[in-house]
Amino acid sequence: MSERIFVRKLENNLWQWRQLNSQGHWVSESFYTGDINLLAESIQGRQVILLLPGQHAVSMCVETDLKDRKLISKVLPYQVEEHIIDNLDDLAFAYGPVKDGFITLCYTDEGFARESIEAIESRGGQVQKVLVDYLELTREANSFTLVLENDQLLVADAQGSGLFEA
Repeated sequence: MSERIFVRKLENNLWQWRQLNSQGHWVSESFYTGDINLLAESIQGRQVILLLPGQHAVSMCVETDLKDRKLISKVLPYQVEEHIIDNLDDLAFAYGPVKDGFITLCYTDEGFARESIEAIESRGGQVQKVLVDYLELTREANSFTLVLENDQLLVADAQGSGLFEA
């Protein structure tokens, strides 16, 4: 495993980041917070895992009989369209693995995701993955993880779903 930096976009043009070493351990006990210029010093030439804030991304676990990844990306958004209030053409979708006939589907505003990726890559970072922050919370089997941060609640469940509540 190579060194990576987990980067989370916050409100008011602030970012948080924390580095993972090649052995999979955190380099420091805490994360850093700062503007994009301060972040740029840490991400230059490094692999970045971008964590989108929960208020800008939705995840859901849905039942499906689809197995082919190309078919999933073409068909699944229309199968869940009744649960989505936004225009599908304005959204970017991501899919987890199919397990026991269920798949985790995440979506976000495509423009927001693109702007976040471009901000990092224009400063020398290499975005390898884009994830949703609340889905990366540690969770035990048959349980929930709750985090209250700045009057915002992040929730993750054992099935790979979660939510954000302001």
